[in-house]
Amino acid sequence: MVELFYVKYDKEDWIDKIESKSIFSKEDNQVIGSETKLKHEIGYRMLDYYLKHRKNLESHFVLEKRDGKKPRLNEIKNVIFNISHSENLVIIGFCQEEIGVDCERIRQCRDNVVNKIFTKIQKEHLEKSYDKNRYFTSIWTLKESFVKNIGTGIGYPLETVDVYIDENNNVINCMEGYNFTQLNIEDNIVSICTIQDKEVEVEDISLIIEEDILMNMQH
Repeated sequence: MVELFYVKYDKEDWIDKIESKSIFSKEDNQVIGSETKLKHEIGYRMLDYYLKHRKNLESHFVLEKRDGKKPRLNEIKNVIFNISHSENLVIIGFCQEEIGVDCERIRQCRDNVVNKIFTKIQKEHLEKSYDKNRYFTSIWTLKESFVKNIGTGIGYPLETVDVYIDENNNVINCMEGYNFTQLNIEDNIVSICTIQDKEVEVEDISLIIEEDILMNMQH
């Protein structure tokens, strides 16, 4: 099973609520700017919440990042996670195997990106789509979820990620050994890439994380 948690936030309101001291170390805190700091803070507080309240583990955790790949929990090997954020949403997915998640609000279709990274069949279905911006964003998040699963980042040749949306809005996967799921959450397209077909359980913890931030500001 994939456990997917999300927080919907208002940028201006939440930035005012973030305390100056983060729950993660200065070494991990390499973000720049208040909005980026906010998104990272929310994501790591979601991770903290999951470990403490869903796994009954110590809330303090240490992240390690090796060879430029995605962060992992040091000394907690059975919790694999991935975080993504958009303009108004932060999501975190948990699984017992590799997982990649990506979320985006509908973005403008960009012909230069289509020509560079879309496969022939992806281009064909894009042309047939009644909403090219939505289709473009759907394919982009599917590709991003794959490279986040394997941990290589956007340096991976995205034109080789062969997955598309058919005329019935089904995800058609041509990537052997991987599974894709796509959801709509709070006006965002959310794509999930796992090794096997997994049931996805979604939960909104916006109020919980907001209360957590406010409580910590009072100390």
